[in-house]
Amino acid sequence: MSSDGGRGGREAGLWWALPDLLSNHTRAQFEERAQAAREKDGGTDVEAFVPPMQETHDRILRQADEHGVDTGAVPDGSTPLRHREFLRGYSNALHNLATALRQAGRSRSRCVSPHAPRPSPRAWTTPIGCRSRS
Repeated sequence: MSSDGGRGGREAGLWWALPDLLSNHTRAQFEERAQAAREKDGGTDVEAFVPPMQETHDRILRQADEHGVDTGAVPDGSTPLRHREFLRGYSNALHNLATALRQAGRSRSRCVSPHAPRPSPRAWTTPIGCRSRS
């Protein structure tokens, strides 16, 4: 995998695979850093990986906008295959971000990205500008 986690996919024109590639790359960095921190001092350094997970999430949303993928829709049989694959990778990125937030003690945060396309009422959007639920 390239150092930015998605360059090969971009160069090959595989835009629908980028969310999965980016998500996997960011998650691998997260796991590697957490393991190194545990071995070094018993910590996990989880707070440091919320920003990269957030950046991956926001980057994927920008890609969705560029390619007309509705991240707020529930895919069905009429959803183009490439859009479904993109959304599958996006769901991985959401899961990874939620995991990083939970591990950083921010599981009760409700976050909305300023880059998010206007989702349907059923959609769940996350991160940036996090606010605690009251």
